[in-house]
Amino acid sequence: MEFVYLIICFLILFVIYIYAENKLLVVKRYIVRTDIKGLKIVQISDIHKKRCGKLICSKVRQLEPDIILLTGDIVSRKERDFSHLDRLTAGLAKICPVYACPGNHECDLPEKEYSVYKHIMEKNGISYLENSQAVYEHNGRQIKIYGAALKKGVYKNPEGGYSHLESYTTPELENAIGKKDGFTILLAHNPFCFDAYAQWGAELVFSGHVHGGAVRLPFIGGLLSPERKFFPKYSKGVYKSGKTAMVVSGGIGKLRIFNPPEIVFLETE
Repeated sequence: MEFVYLIICFLILFVIYIYAENKLLVVKRYIVRTDIKGLKIVQISDIHKKRCGKLICSKVRQLEPDIILLTGDIVSRKERDFSHLDRLTAGLAKICPVYACPGNHECDLPEKEYSVYKHIMEKNGISYLENSQAVYEHNGRQIKIYGAALKKGVYKNPEGGYSHLESYTTPELENAIGKKDGFTILLAHNPFCFDAYAQWGAELVFSGHVHGGAVRLPFIGGLLSPERKFFPKYSKGVYKSGKTAMVVSGGIGKLRIFNPPEIVFLETE
């Protein structure tokens, strides 16, 4: 009987822990060496249905970034009320320039809702990069910021499942956004196309999508990807290939265990 009570107490404490952890918003800090020094970047990704805009803006304001990057799934595909997005983006735009790319949830929005979503972004001064680019100047040097709108086939197959997903190649990326030009930051929601991003030549890539693997296991990392694949290759952190560094945010929304919601803060040196 005592063993049963211990199990029950453990389960209650575990549920309380999960609830408390999912209410957190931590700042995950990284330092990456690049040709451009002293650049401070905040990345926000995968908010989905979570409502914590005031907390996000407060945390970001304290970090005093040069730029803010929104790397997709800022809303859920089933959302129809975007008032929270309006408040969040208006608040972030008052801090510093904000750049965004679409995630798979934005791409799955019906046409009418997607138009509303884009209107809110543009109304609030967000540079919404849908296979397009913007230029940011830091200490006299130009930085090209590209946003890739990846095809739906890298997320789901035509039947809506996760088997036999399409690949995404460097020529496809170049055809969508053009050739790399100067120091570049690439916003691309799906990290599993990292080889294409690196071969294209981006110095910095910012991705999300994997939610840190939902559950983080000690010494192993993320457990599960949105594609229902165990132990995804890229789940959270900084990954390098040649001269390219990719930052994968664990995101903010969705249920998670040992994997608190996070804002990424990256400094270059």
